[in-house]
Amino acid sequence: MSDSPNFMPKRKVTHTDEVQHALLHCQQEKVELARQLQQTQQQLHEATTQMQQFQLEQQNTINRLNQKLEQARREYFDLELLLRTTTEHADALEEALSHKMDLIVSEKSDLEIILETITEHADLMAGQLLDKAESQHPASLKQNFLNEIKILRRRVDELKREKFDLRLLLETTTAHADALEDALRTRSLGEVQKKNLLNEQLSSKKIDELCQLIEKLKFTIIQLQQEKLDLELLLQTSTEHADVLEDALRQRAEEVLQEKSDLEILLENTTEHSALVENELQHQAEEVARASERRLAQFLEAVPVGVLVLDAASKPYYANRMAQQIFGDNLWQKIEFLQFEDARQFAHHVLGEFGHKQCSIPRPHLTHVPKISEQFQTYLAGTNTLYPDELQPIMRSLRGESASIDDMELHQQDKIIPLEVWATPIFDEHGEVSYAISVFQDITHRKQAEAQRIRLIQEQEAHKAALRVNVQLQQEISEREKVEAALHKANQELQRLAILDGLTQIPNRRRLDEYLDQEWKRAIREQSTLAFIMCDVDFFKRYNDTHGHQAGDKCLQQVAQAISRSVKRAADLAARYGGEEFAVVLPNTELSGAVQVASEIAQAVATLYLSHPASTASPYISLSIGVAALVPAAHISLSALVQAADTALYQAKTQGRNRIVSHSPI
Repeated sequence: MSDSPNFMPKRKVTHTDEVQHALLHCQQEKVELARQLQQTQQQLHEATTQMQQFQLEQQNTINRLNQKLEQARREYFDLELLLRTTTEHADALEEALSHKMDLIVSEKSDLEIILETITEHADLMAGQLLDKAESQHPASLKQNFLNEIKILRRRVDELKREKFDLRLLLETTTAHADALEDALRTRSLGEVQKKNLLNEQLSSKKIDELCQLIEKLKFTIIQLQQEKLDLELLLQTSTEHADVLEDALRQRAEEVLQEKSDLEILLENTTEHSALVENELQHQAEEVARASERRLAQFLEAVPVGVLVLDAASKPYYANRMAQQIFGDNLWQKIEFLQFEDARQFAHHVLGEFGHKQCSIPRPHLTHVPKISEQFQTYLAGTNTLYPDELQPIMRSLRGESASIDDMELHQQDKIIPLEVWATPIFDEHGEVSYAISVFQDITHRKQAEAQRIRLIQEQEAHKAALRVNVQLQQEISEREKVEAALHKANQELQRLAILDGLTQIPNRRRLDEYLDQEWKRAIREQSTLAFIMCDVDFFKRYNDTHGHQAGDKCLQQVAQAISRSVKRAADLAARYGGEEFAVVLPNTELSGAVQVASEIAQAVATLYLSHPASTASPYISLSIGVAALVPAAHISLSALVQAADTALYQAKTQGRNRIVSHSPI
């Protein structure tokens, strides 16, 4: 009932505002019409200004056309004057030519008369002179007269030629005069025609342009006049509409005032029944609140998370069915829940005008609230340590903080439930915490998924680590194989160096002894012939003394290569025996075959053509060669073969060198 005096005046003020709003709307429409009228007048003024500007542009265009017409007239007058002057000059020229022709004709007549007179006088004088000459009969005088007659005749011929030239000149002059007269006549006719044609073109073109321009100007003037009439009609119509609208607005204002008075009367009547209205409104508000409470209860019971509420005194205030499902059937033995009025108060603080929470779950009254961790058996995840109450999100929200955690576990007999908890405070109008709301949900599946994800990640990491180790091992194995290959190659190189002579790069004495012993044993097993050749460079000490040791070393290298090239078979071996001595092992070779090989060796060295002036055996480097061959037996030693070849070599030296001597030890 205390709110009813403030309810009805609000409706009165509302109707008054509507009336004022309608009046204000009418005034705004009137102002808008006035503004449109002003815009129309401004547009009319702009149209008038544009029409004046267009008329001015038309006048300027006419002036420019008049100037162009005047200029064309001046050009026409200049052309006419030029034509007249040209005609006068042509007439004067024609008269001068006529006068010149008359003079030429007169001169022609005079020349003809003179020519005839001269001809007559010449004939007369010639006759007289001939008569006189005949009467007197002097020979010299007669000759003189004949000469004079010849001269006169030449003069007459010249005069005739001059007469012919004058006649030709006269005819040429006459022809030129006729041609000039025709050209002047043609030019005069052309100038007259050009003048007439120009006059016609100028006249027709200017007239057509002027006619077209005049038509355009007339059409434009008609359009501007029509626009002016339209604008005047629009102005008149706008003025009439403004008057009509002003009358309509005035009538509307009167109607609004009448409605205002009616509303005031209605307000007075309604005030008398305000108590009934207030009761009805109160009843409706309660129905709305109860409906809101039911909707809120349905919402809180339907949400898939648990909801727990504590008041400012840390007392349990509310828990929904999901919370009971998570914490078990004995939830209400663990928490103390307030009465229905407190629930309504909670709903009012939490949800405002949506109503208050009703709960049909029985609520036993508890006199003591134990610690949350002990009561609810909440522990730190993965431990047996109770979750500290001061770190509980709902307790932190009572201190005005918003918090969330996911490291809490709920222990229920033989089951452990991991929880994710959010909590936020609810403040009153003074900024004080009145309630703390905690929302929690079972995250067992998520934890299992996370554990599985972590396990998969660990397995992937282990697999990647194993792959890395495998790759590393493969790299180490590859590097070790490379090292072993390098060592094997180095060993081969060492072995090669160990069996090669450093100077000549053919097998050395060590390799010779090994191979000779190897082939000796093979020959014993196979009972095959083994041949042995020993070569010595003739007088090599003298060669060194003459050419120097470097030239001697080069000579030994060339001789060694020549011997190696002469040994064709793979089983044959050429080696340096020592100093300037060389040896060749020939398995499966008879004595004759060994001698043939020795001959090829001697020829190959001879073709080197290494000069050796100090040698008494040959002017070039030569070899003394001893050859021996035998079939090994148990009672024969290897030294017997070597000794036989050495004996043959000695015999070759004693016989004068540069020769081959063979010897068989048997």
